[in-house]
Amino acid sequence: WTDVVSGGEFYATQKAGIDPEHIVMHGNNKTPKELTEAVRAGVGHIVLDGFDEIERLDLICQKEGKTQKVLLRVNPLVEAHTHAAVQTAKPDSKFGVIIGDEATKAVLDIKSRKNLIFDGLHCHIGSQIFDKAPFVLAAQVMLKFYNKIHTELGKTLTHLNLGGGFGVKYKEADAAVPYEDYMSDVSEAVHAACKEYG
Repeated sequence: WTDVVSGGEFYATQKAGIDPEHIVMHGNNKTPKELTEAVRAGVGHIVLDGFDEIERLDLICQKEGKTQKVLLRVNPLVEAHTHAAVQTAKPDSKFGVIIGDEATKAVLDIKSRKNLIFDGLHCHIGSQIFDKAPFVLAAQVMLKFYNKIHTELGKTLTHLNLGGGFGVKYKEADAAVPYEDYMSDVSEAVHAACKEYG
């Protein structure tokens, strides 16, 4: 799978011969042109970042005579211990819809659209994070919301994208945690939540 966040990155994937079905397009400022090109090419998923984008993509799909699988970017309100400029899950973040009533309203909006196929959830709490705890908490929060969608809204999802942002050792003082350690802890949290919710 390949992430793209711009028309330029999408163009590069096409030049590289990557199957559009294996592309996830996201970002909080996708242009109508970028969305149209993605729909025409048949990208695997488009991550919707807000209410205006839900409506915009639905209209584009209607015009193109296509349906599109989508994920909803949810802000889980989990504080990542990193530089303020790269924290993306603060209450005033421009990324995604706030977990709770706002995200539930967005889910219902997507479900009501004929041209959008609601396939799952996405979150990203920030970048250059050296602490495992926020990733574990984000997984727990997102799975609780995932379960709410399943039980209260009657929708079974196929995707839960918990994002990235793992700290990379740029300076000698940076205490990077091995990727496997992040994955071990997050995986344990995911399995425990799945067991709890059945």
